[in-house]
Amino acid sequence: DPQVRTMLNPNFDPKKCGDLPELFRRLAEYTDIIEFYRPYLERNPELPALARAAGEFEYWVYHILVKSNTPLSYRRLYWQNWADDFSAVCAYWHFDSHAGGDGFNSFDGGKRTADYGVIYSDEVSDQIITSRRCEAWFQGLIDFKLGKLCERYLGQAAAKGLDVAAEAEKLQDIKRRGLQADIEGLTALQQELIGLALSLKEKTK
Repeated sequence: DPQVRTMLNPNFDPKKCGDLPELFRRLAEYTDIIEFYRPYLERNPELPALARAAGEFEYWVYHILVKSNTPLSYRRLYWQNWADDFSAVCAYWHFDSHAGGDGFNSFDGGKRTADYGVIYSDEVSDQIITSRRCEAWFQGLIDFKLGKLCERYLGQAAAKGLDVAAEAEKLQDIKRRGLQADIEGLTALQQELIGLALSLKEKTK
């Protein structure tokens, strides 16, 4: 069925998989999506280029984050995906049950778990509540979509023969700063992306 897509998260250790270019060529015959583990990708930045040379994949990313990770870690996942020209899929373990704990109970001391949870059950109000980490991840998604929107407007402007070199450079500058910014800096950059998107939208009318 051509509508069914396949995703793999291979182990890219050369000691285990051998010739990486050949591995990607074989994967391209059967796989639509490759999901990279972000820390491994950071240690092996050549992997996306090898994959792109082998076939037309969609790229996802996942990370294993725990309660001790800052909200910035969650939000920055999207800026890294944008810089790498990956898709908007930035997955992470968001509940504890993988390790035997209660996915909604942050205080289930009976189990030794890493507490992956970013959403919790409020037994007083009988509601599910979020966390700063989960909200930061969501803001990262907004950042990503704004960046992609600006890129789309730049493409439309270029197709019309408009000079948007200054705007394109500004977008690249925002992207570069975003990879180094703290959480407050990313919030400010989101506003810059909104302003740039509105300016480009007006220009391409």
